[in-house]
Amino acid sequence: MNDGPLHLLIGTWESEETGLDVSFHSDQGKIGESRFRERVVYQPRGVTRRGSQEIWTLDYTLSTWLLGSEEPFHVEVGYWTWEPETERLYRCFLVPHATALVARGRADGTVLRLEAERLSDPPGIVSAPGEGPRISRFDATVTLSEDEYSYQQTTVIEYPGRTTSVLHTDRNTLHRRA
Repeated sequence: MNDGPLHLLIGTWESEETGLDVSFHSDQGKIGESRFRERVVYQPRGVTRRGSQEIWTLDYTLSTWLLGSEEPFHVEVGYWTWEPETERLYRCFLVPHATALVARGRADGTVLRLEAERLSDPPGIVSAPGEGPRISRFDATVTLSEDEYSYQQTTVIEYPGRTTSVLHTDRNTLHRRA
């Protein structure tokens, strides 16, 4: 099996209420902080072949709850893939506000770094048409050990009517549960 760093992710990971979200709070009209807890499940899909290209895949579902909430405020479904020939790592996901993202990166041992820019080919970010906010950039760093998964990711968002971009940063540490 040549799944590169993906084997480190397989399983169920959960955090306590340790997540920190720094983002634009539209109801307040300013940047604010929110605490959250999270659960992510990674399941191996195995290898896919496209001609001579070999791609190893994990699918995942991530759910995030604000403190004290019973319903998740963010749900994400996607894939992590590893291409052994190029040693490229990809994270592809969808979020309910009609945004699809393909981030590309590399693994440096147990540190995974990924990035994407809007409408680039590949990686890329595509948002549904309309007047809503648009993601223009995504950067993520994930640090893994046997039982701990820490990440920091920053999404650059363009809001209609604002002259400057807004940085939306999430960070958390999760622990392997299964």
